[in-house]
Amino acid sequence: MRRILNFTKLTGQIGAIIALSGCLQSTGLSFATTESPSRSHATGLTTIRFAEENVVLSAPAGFCFDRETLAETRENGFALLARCDVLSANTQSRNARDLGLITASVAPLAENQTPPDIAALKAAVPTGEIVDIREDLALPLVQVKADTTHPVQAAQTHWRGVFTQHRHMIALTLYAPDRGHLLTKQGALLLSEMAQRSNARAPQTKNADHVAQKSTAAAVLRPRLRPVL
Repeated sequence: MRRILNFTKLTGQIGAIIALSGCLQSTGLSFATTESPSRSHATGLTTIRFAEENVVLSAPAGFCFDRETLAETRENGFALLARCDVLSANTQSRNARDLGLITASVAPLAENQTPPDIAALKAAVPTGEIVDIREDLALPLVQVKADTTHPVQAAQTHWRGVFTQHRHMIALTLYAPDRGHLLTKQGALLLSEMAQRSNARAPQTKNADHVAQKSTAAAVLRPRLRPVL
């Protein structure tokens, strides 16, 4: 069945991205465990492509994509980013207050659908309190103080933002530990940097005339991504 999105469903789609953060529970990545990393990751994965290479995500400075949590269907994609030194188990220069986890979720917009804005982001927050709004950066952002604790043992406050590429929505969420630097405007600037870098590397025109829309739960595969080194 073809999936059709409309504007009234868009806020629910954005809100569903928070549920995707539950994937973090199985990754071994959390602010409570990063002092004693038990995994070794290949480093340097800073750019990935979704939707038949029409959507490009590029990490902000100092962050890398976690290869083990990348996922893609024919419609949607999910990625997790963390500090490159965390993923590589390098603890030499780590400052806990600089830590952060970014989730990125990709989904297609329906034909003639309006790209999401601050109003859509606000409407996607059914509970909790919106404590800050940024409309002056590369993507609209809200800072939310949630009424529940997140699975990664992050602070209750986090940043959410959304931007578009080639009729696809990319929703970003940034988690940081209590009293972390990324809970401040630095977090907003980090997500803005990611949006700017991603858009700068995106193709000027679509690489395919048509992007398939058909997807089922059984179609979930390991990511068909092409890392850019």
